[in-house]
Amino acid sequence: MTGEKVGVGIVGFGRMGITHLSILNSHPQVEIVGVVEEAKLLRTFGGSALGVRMYESLDALLDNPELDAVVIATPPKSHDMIVRRCLDARKNVFCEKPLTESGVADAELAQLAYDNGLVNQVGYVYRAVSTIRRAREIVELGVLGSIYGFSSTIRASTVRSGQTNESWRSAAGLGGGCLLELGSHAIDLSVYLFGSGHTLSDVHGRSVVSGHVDDFVSLRLAYDLGFSGYVTADWMDVSARKASLSLEVWGHMGRMIVNPHEMKIFVEKDEGHGFPRGWSSDTVAAHGEPGRFYLRGSEFTRQLDAFVTACSGGATCPHACDFRDAAVTGNVISEARSVLSGH
Repeated sequence: MTGEKVGVGIVGFGRMGITHLSILNSHPQVEIVGVVEEAKLLRTFGGSALGVRMYESLDALLDNPELDAVVIATPPKSHDMIVRRCLDARKNVFCEKPLTESGVADAELAQLAYDNGLVNQVGYVYRAVSTIRRAREIVELGVLGSIYGFSSTIRASTVRSGQTNESWRSAAGLGGGCLLELGSHAIDLSVYLFGSGHTLSDVHGRSVVSGHVDDFVSLRLAYDLGFSGYVTADWMDVSARKASLSLEVWGHMGRMIVNPHEMKIFVEKDEGHGFPRGWSSDTVAAHGEPGRFYLRGSEFTRQLDAFVTACSGGATCPHACDFRDAAVTGNVISEARSVLSGH
């Protein structure tokens, strides 16, 4: 580290790269070492308008002796190579989701990170939402009793009929598609709430608008503990103003409905967990931590702050998605893609 600050570099200067730069640049313990971007126009903008040191290549950034950690915000197709090179260079890594396009590669990167003693985190940002964290606590406390079913659904209007989408998200060769872009979040939340030990089945997907990638995906996860649930991702929902997530969990003693802003819970009887019999509700304000910096939601800052804390030698956030958890999600994605492609 440079003095008491963590030297951070960012790879990719698109929407998420700029978001991460804004948040990290506001952190008192972070020094932005530089940004890697292939596009000359974006490099010019970053250098002249923002005063950021811009690099054309990853090698140049990794050669900077002030670099401690790398934040990767490029299309999924490039993640494996970039993450691997950063870990080989002994740099801590925060990578946007999904970690890679392969569960096998995810597991290899997880092992490499742990063998080198490096901080590793994947940007499954919903884990940093207060209501989602509260939902996991409720599951772990057994408030709902024996779980017998769940659903994890995410919807957005990313693509629309009649509109041309020429970004990497619509390109299968770059890691595009609804499953990787949105479905990965919904799958990760099942891992976050219930862990691993599941079997995949009932995989369905359709390309309605995009043509070359999936626009809708649904799948079933059956857990070894005796319950199952459905994961659904739809990025052509015309009713969605922005991405919306919803979780439902059913137990023999209650039911829970959760979104990033509110949670509702029904319990059959008061078991001393703080929930009266019947329905009760909470909002994110009731459980949220004060935001240090607000951009696109406090959760984006919260996840990066956890990464910086770990890079500074502090405790690892128990809610953060490390590479091992990401590999569990990655295996589901790999299996689902194999089914959807007919292999």
